Amino acid sequence: MDRNHILEQLEAFELELCTEHLQHLVGLKEEINSVPIYEKYPELFSLDNVKECRKLVETTSGLEKRKNLYLLGSVISSFMSEPLKELSDERDTFEAKAIVAVDGKDVPFRQIGIMISNEPKHSERKRLFELTLDLKKKMEAYDKKMLEEEWKLAKKTGFTDYTSIFSYVKDTDYDKMAGQMRKFLVDTDSLFGGLIAKEMAKIDVPMEDAAGYDISFWIRNPKFDQYFKKEQLVPSLKETLRGLGFDLDKQDNIKVDIEDRPGKVPRAFCMPLRIPEEVHLVIKPSGGQNDYKSMYHECGHSEHYANSNTDLPFEFKHMGSHCVSETYAFTFEHIIMTDEWLSHHTKMDAATRREFLEFDMTVKLFFLRRYATKLLYELKLHRGDLTRVGDDFEPVKDKTGKEAKYKDMSECYSDMLTKACKVKIHQINWASDVDGGYYSADYLRAWMLEVQLQQHMRKTYGKDWMHKTKAGDFLRSLWKDANKPTPLELAKAFGYGSIDMGIMTEEAEGFFGRK
Repeated sequence: MDRNHILEQLEAFELELCTEHLQHLVGLKEEINSVPIYEKYPELFSLDNVKECRKLVETTSGLEKRKNLYLLGSVISSFMSEPLKELSDERDTFEAKAIVAVDGKDVPFRQIGIMISNEPKHSERKRLFELTLDLKKKMEAYDKKMLEEEWKLAKKTGFTDYTSIFSYVKDTDYDKMAGQMRKFLVDTDSLFGGLIAKEMAKIDVPMEDAAGYDISFWIRNPKFDQYFKKEQLVPSLKETLRGLGFDLDKQDNIKVDIEDRPGKVPRAFCMPLRIPEEVHLVIKPSGGQNDYKSMYHECGHSEHYANSNTDLPFEFKHMGSHCVSETYAFTFEHIIMTDEWLSHHTKMDAATRREFLEFDMTVKLFFLRRYATKLLYELKLHRGDLTRVGDDFEPVKDKTGKEAKYKDMSECYSDMLTKACKVKIHQINWASDVDGGYYSADYLRAWMLEVQLQQHMRKTYGKDWMHKTKAGDFLRSLWKDANKPTPLELAKAFGYGSIDMGIMTEEAEGFFGRK
């Protein structure tokens, strides 16, 4: 197919597919059935289209080349997802229908995570987690099979392997980025180790017993629920937006869904079906500050897409670097991590605000370390690299002087994530806790860009920038370009010449007085 035909079919296909997924994720459809949608566009998923788009990338320049690169990334993703459509539908439907027997009652699998995050007893959290292991083992088989098939498909594209595809289409040197992650993990190890030990002590969990399910409860932190009322979630968001010059009630292109349906996924998400005409902002509130973080994060995505220029090419609206929109999502999420927002929107006194901000910065550091390690792990996973790493995340040798090896990727996953998080991370999620297309790297760069943007906003508009329409006008000027900018172009717009993980180390050390 020629370029125009590819783009026309891809636009129609993605709209139908996203609509199908939206209906499933919000709990309006128990089963997901993408197969008929794929079957409507048989010409789209061919190697010839991949080759045609790659040739376009290599024979064009400037913004035209960028559009072609974005298009190539989408075409490759479609080519790799089409053969897996039945398996993917089967896996998602299995998860949606999965039931866990808890004390004689049938509980939807997707509800167990919420139950764990609200359970104050360590022993009960452990029991609930262990009740899911049989189901997770079945899902592990799906995820492993899908990974193996993706690796085979990757080699058919003409690229060397899975990693080389996304390094090319996202213009990212993942190995160079991995070096930054190792340094960050080493530089923040002592600081985070002390912080997480104190946090686990607060919830009566000795470090030797601490596990991933304890982190869920710690992050939930019901202590602050009184300041983050469920009924004030949407009103506070609307008030914050009004301070920036946006009126959510008049933004008819943003569809807000806060209904509590049984089959609705517990995580908040944004689904832009047509940018900027139809953007869905979805959340299933479960209580507390996590609801606020999730809602504000997804609102950052929603406002970015809803304020995009209608006349932009489809490639710049629906394709491009994920970290661009994630930058704005993290910026909105972290608005509530400021003394200025908390003093205006909650009844916290100064001491409580400081306690909350310390807790929240520790949570942020946890996620930064987790995702930095996920990138290192995913590079090993996609390359089949079982070389064991030490506490510095560099290869180690065994007693014979040879490189030590993990027995399999599940052991590798558990060991690396446990080293980073300082609590036991179970190996069961080794194949499911994988971000397709190295989205983990997109998150990491977005966190770096978010700090740069926050610093720019404070310097230009003051610490209370989230209450000023001029700050909103600046954001609107960025959002109109949708996903057209590259991450480096964003950094330059914020007054920086590069994107480096060192800014995250500086933020954490500066906050906790560890310079």
